[in-house]
Amino acid sequence: MRYSKQMSFDAVIPCGPKDEDIIQRCIEGARANMIGLRYIFVVAQKKLDLSGAVVFEESVFPFKRDYLLQKLGSDDHASQCMQQLVKLYAPLLISSILENVVVLDADMIFYKRVKFLEQGRFLMDKVMIQQTESHFVHMNYLHPTFKAWKKMTSGSVSHALFNRKVLIEIMDKVEIKHNKSFWDVYSDRAGGSEYEIYFHYIMNTYPALVRIRPLRWNNFGQRASPPRGDWDCVTYHWQIQKKPAFL
Repeated sequence: MRYSKQMSFDAVIPCGPKDEDIIQRCIEGARANMIGLRYIFVVAQKKLDLSGAVVFEESVFPFKRDYLLQKLGSDDHASQCMQQLVKLYAPLLISSILENVVVLDADMIFYKRVKFLEQGRFLMDKVMIQQTESHFVHMNYLHPTFKAWKKMTSGSVSHALFNRKVLIEIMDKVEIKHNKSFWDVYSDRAGGSEYEIYFHYIMNTYPALVRIRPLRWNNFGQRASPPRGDWDCVTYHWQIQKKPAFL
């Protein structure tokens, strides 16, 4: 595979209703700290008034939330699948977007300067954890050659650099096998992870294009509290936010 060695990139951030209170902070952290960033594209269920980003409504994409809900039978599964598909398809469908795109969860904030491209290589992040079995069952359903790169290694870290040509290669394999659109195959069942699919595919197929680098990353941030510690980035999951105490 030959790809553009342009050192700039764009960013895509899907944003659901539960992250509307933090998305502006996510944008500001990205603008201040992602070295080589050009444009930020936010994809939301409705039009949001945000600065520093171009906002699209998710209705512009070919896959629809109602259809995903019908297939998956759960609002949570449909919302998760919608956001994952937005990340996978935005580098292909947004007009004039660059070949390299960093996709971000809307609840993650960068606090330090971070590179994603260096000396012609993609800088990727991983964590050493017990892998989520459903992710790999889903990967194997998409295509039998989609396997884990290494045991106990996950690429699901709330952000990743996606290359358009690698994404097209992944989607082509799936569409040839199943004889239908990638997004339709992807949504056949819950349990997938866009980050795991891409990370393990590129590490297995093009390891020479990638350099693994560690970031100091906190996965338990509280939105109402300033970050504590020397972190490069912090994720503020809405599920773990503490409710304010009433006097």
